[in-house]
Amino acid sequence: MVQKKSQSRQNSFNQTLIGDYYINTLEAFIDNNNNQNIDELSAFVSKVNSNEAVEEFNGSFDDYFNQTLKSNDEKKVEKIIHLIGKIGAKIPQLSESTVDALIHIIDDHMEPTICRAAIQEMGKIGHVRENTCNKIIDEINKVTHTITDHDVTIDAIHALYEIGLAWKKKKKIFFPLLDILSRGDKEEKLEAIRAIRTQLEGYWEKPIQALKDLVLYDNDFEVRRVAAMSLGEVGAYTSFSVREAVFELTNNVANQIQRLKVSIEKNSINNFHIKCRLHDSKAILKILYHYIRIYKYGFIE
Repeated sequence: MVQKKSQSRQNSFNQTLIGDYYINTLEAFIDNNNNQNIDELSAFVSKVNSNEAVEEFNGSFDDYFNQTLKSNDEKKVEKIIHLIGKIGAKIPQLSESTVDALIHIIDDHMEPTICRAAIQEMGKIGHVRENTCNKIIDEINKVTHTITDHDVTIDAIHALYEIGLAWKKKKKIFFPLLDILSRGDKEEKLEAIRAIRTQLEGYWEKPIQALKDLVLYDNDFEVRRVAAMSLGEVGAYTSFSVREAVFELTNNVANQIQRLKVSIEKNSINNFHIKCRLHDSKAILKILYHYIRIYKYGFIE
């Protein structure tokens, strides 16, 4: 029994040692662009995507990666994931297969630390390789519906922002972002609004209504303010059709203010929270009027 345990430890050590040497060699290859190195990198990505035993890992990639996780060496885990991402961003013909490799890692290890590292690399690939975007967005959508960890959510939003910023007509980013808007905390909502703006074009789009609802009903003034400013700026500098939404929203906020005033009159005691809401809504109305003046006169006072 003792001999078997000792042999098992020795095999694990050999597997890790051989795998580490292979990963370090590939890191050196990535800085050179000759065809031979590309072939080596392509072979590595294929080994990640398959579960076959190979000499370079003294087993399969999954065996090597799992052994690395057991050693609690987070830096080494991140190094492996970063290597895959770097290959995808740097070598166009390997971009899709590297995204598949990152998805393979996420699906096998749906844990915040792994998801964060892989999603960060996906965002970098998606920013420079348009052909990978749909697959990346679908995976992020799956992850954000499975894991509600704050840091994972923020990294997912940043990856979607990178895609939205780099490419036109990537409306699929709206699906995970709208879900985050409906259940996220303050920081998540603010970052999601920023990402949504990269693809927002017209009054007909679902995020318009979501942003209007935030302005009218969210409990946090900062979220309301940023949502109002985002709508106002899109209307001013991107889309004329969004102006209609801003006009409607201005009327809605004005009506909200009137209702709050009536509530204060009816509740002369214990109305502090109503007064705070009234104060915030008046500030939001000023922001909306500011953009309406821009629409009308074409300048900022």
